[in-house]
Amino acid sequence: MEKQCIYYVAVLFVHHFTSSLAVPAKNLTTDQSALLQFKAHITSDPRRVLTYNWSISNPVCRWVGISCDARHGRVTTLNLSSMDLGGTIPPHLGNLSFLVNLVLGDNNFHGHLPNELGQLCRLRGFSIGDNKIGGVVPTWIEIGKLTNLKIFHMARNHLSGTIPWSSMGNISSLQSLSLTNNSLSGSLPDDVCNHLPNLESLTLSLNGISGQLPASLGDCSKLQILSLSYNKFTGHILQTVGNLSELILLYLNDNNLAGEIPREIDNLQGLQFLALGSNSLTAGLLPSRIFNISSLELIHLGNSGLFGSLPTDICNHLPALRHLRLSRNMISGTIPKNINNCTSLEFLCLDENSLTGTILASVYVF
Repeated sequence: MEKQCIYYVAVLFVHHFTSSLAVPAKNLTTDQSALLQFKAHITSDPRRVLTYNWSISNPVCRWVGISCDARHGRVTTLNLSSMDLGGTIPPHLGNLSFLVNLVLGDNNFHGHLPNELGQLCRLRGFSIGDNKIGGVVPTWIEIGKLTNLKIFHMARNHLSGTIPWSSMGNISSLQSLSLTNNSLSGSLPDDVCNHLPNLESLTLSLNGISGQLPASLGDCSKLQILSLSYNKFTGHILQTVGNLSELILLYLNDNNLAGEIPREIDNLQGLQFLALGSNSLTAGLLPSRIFNISSLELIHLGNSGLFGSLPTDICNHLPALRHLRLSRNMISGTIPKNINNCTSLEFLCLDENSLTGTILASVYVF
């Protein structure tokens, strides 16, 4: 009897052990099937990236654009960016349950994104910019399962409608949101920073977003990139923008913003790129304090109703300056002679002002 019990225990142990070994193989088969379904939806592969390499005769983890987890042997990355691929994205990709990064940018994918992608609960990076994806910002982001998502990039597609801010507010891990160059509308919510406390980059340029800039933007303490240019924002450039001490890039140009340029922008001593021009700003004095932000590489204050004169020591205070655009203002006086000594300056635009003086040919004037 004792031997019989030992035998049964041994059988159960072997069954459990072999079953546990079989699970990863079965799951990898599921990954393979999902990827082959994805391949079947590719209608254009001019470089033959997938034609021969993505074959059942090759191990999945050796396929082009595929990376696998060493521990489980599961597909964790699908990266086929800039491959000239065309077709649609099928729902089968939602079966890649271990997927961490989905990168399909700079291709020719069209159609809508399937809701099944919302099942990818381990997803951290989602980048499908520079395609022809249509519809609204995908509704599957509302499911609330993507609690690990850090990057969401769908710039330069054919998206329309509004951004589902209330749903994105559940993804507190989000660090970078890029929806530039679509056809989006709506406005920024007042509590955008409260729900997205880890946001480092927000780029929504070249859309149709309107309304006022929320004062709470100043609460995005980790924000480094804020690009909202070429939209329909109204109201003022808020003083709270000066609270964004980590800011490197601030693009608010080409909107309908009014009022004066707030002096608090001078607090952004790490700022490298500043574009506030082409708005409906009230005529004001050229903010000379901006020229004391030594890190600046680009200044665009064109068509801003500014008057006054240029600082005489621009080059000394802005050693990294490469692009200076102050056109279509009311700036007067003499062009500083030492502007010819700005060794980093590549583009200079001062037209439609009341300036006098000469500029050496070594500086490209436009």
